[in-house]
Amino acid sequence: MELLSLPTFRSLRPWSVAAVVCSVVGVVVDLVDSLSARSSLVVINDAHATSSERAVSFVVVALGSLQLVALLAWSWRAAKNVRALGRTRLAFTPFTTVAWWFLPLVNLYMPYRAIREAWLASSPSPGDDDDAWRREKPPWTLLSWWLSTWLAAAMGVVDVLAI
Repeated sequence: MELLSLPTFRSLRPWSVAAVVCSVVGVVVDLVDSLSARSSLVVINDAHATSSERAVSFVVVALGSLQLVALLAWSWRAAKNVRALGRTRLAFTPFTTVAWWFLPLVNLYMPYRAIREAWLASSPSPGDDDDAWRREKPPWTLLSWWLSTWLAAAMGVVDVLAI
């Protein structure tokens, strides 16, 4: 009888550190950018922008891009790790965990559900009950992270519309 091969479990630490570092540096750069006379979004298309204004604009865009890549890689790896732990009957594959981020309107909620599933399914189940994790409630920090992510995105949209 051939045994089913499970995916390899790999640490989320590198992607977690990358996402947190990009987030913290991004917040600092965004604060500097918001205190400046002109938004970095205006500077990108301004032929009269100074080199320092262009540098800040580049850093803002680069950090946002790196943060997105780190978050998507973290989401993918978390979904793969859940399978490596032997969890079954999962609603989200690694592909769908990432794909939901790119579908308008459903990206407001489905990525959170996918990450919530990975978070809860990664927790050890008490006893022999493999489905105990399904009955657990996610920590408040997970929902807080999700809401703050969308609040930051909404503030970015307001910043763009104000230009």
